[in-house]
Amino acid sequence: MNVNMEQAKTALQAELAHAVLGIEYWSAKANNLREMIAKIDNIEREPIATSVDDAQANGAVNERLPSTGRDFWVKQFTAVQQSSAQILDASIQSLGLTPTKDTKKRFANRLATAIQVLTKDGTVIAHGEGKRRTFTKAKGH
Repeated sequence: MNVNMEQAKTALQAELAHAVLGIEYWSAKANNLREMIAKIDNIEREPIATSVDDAQANGAVNERLPSTGRDFWVKQFTAVQQSSAQILDASIQSLGLTPTKDTKKRFANRLATAIQVLTKDGTVIAHGEGKRRTFTKAKGH
């Protein structure tokens, strides 16, 4: 093979490798988006047990938490910067729930998902990083 053909082959191999990486990236991106959509569906559609007996019959050891869809979480954010712990406590209190260790843990998982979704779509603004991170509701929401 002459030098020009070898260079062309090398260039095509590099372009193919780049294309494969792009496909892997976009495939992972699509999977992440599907997971986020599923999480939103779970937040909005989580059923409420009508009694302790119903909850136990469905395999729940503790009482079921009330449904907390997107609208519920949007209302928990204010124009004043709040930590996730403050939002968590206010959320539990707003529903009149007893802040047990289990309730806090389960609500913290819901809040983490809500923060991820709401910051990504611009409804909530994150300030700072790590444990010092605080959140406010974006103007117009």
